[in-house]
Amino acid sequence: MGKIKLKSTKVQKGIQSSEFSKLKLNDILDSKEKRIAFNFSFLSDNDKYNLNNKKFGIQSQYLFRRIHEMSELSMVELIVGNKRQTLEVLKKIDLPSNAKLLQLVDHKEFGIKRANQSRSKYYIFRLCKNNNPYETRIIGRFIDPVFYIMYLDFEHKLYAPRR
Repeated sequence: MGKIKLKSTKVQKGIQSSEFSKLKLNDILDSKEKRIAFNFSFLSDNDKYNLNNKKFGIQSQYLFRRIHEMSELSMVELIVGNKRQTLEVLKKIDLPSNAKLLQLVDHKEFGIKRANQSRSKYYIFRLCKNNNPYETRIIGRFIDPVFYIMYLDFEHKLYAPRR
C-alpha cells in the first residue's frame, strides 16, 4: 500500500522556509494564540538610537500605532509573515563587518543571560510598512513572547547600507 502525501498548509510552508524552522513544532503550536509584548527597559543610552532623538517626536505616533498592530498578531503570524510587515531575523554573522550595529554595545543591564536566551540574534521590524513615509527600523532582541526594543534606527544605517 502506498503512502498518502498530504499538502502542506500556507502556515506550514511559511514555517519550513523561515529562520524559525528550527523551533520545535510544539513551541509553534503553543504560540498559536500567544501575543507579543514590548519592553523598552533596555533601550540604548545613545541618544542617536533612543527616544531623545529629535526625529522621535515626529515619528512617535507611528511607533505606537505599529506596536499596537504587531501586538494584535499571534506569534505564528509574526514568525511566518513577510519581513516588510512583521519580524525579520538579523544574525550577527550575516552583518557586514563595517555595520554600525556591531560597534554598539547593548544596554549593560541586558546581560549575557538574556543575550543567550535571545540566541544572540537581533530582530527588526519596520516602523512603516514599505518604508512609507519613514524607513526607520526598530531593532531588538526577542525572548518569547517579549520583544526588547534596544535601538530605534531612524536613518536605517545600523545594519545594512542603503542601496
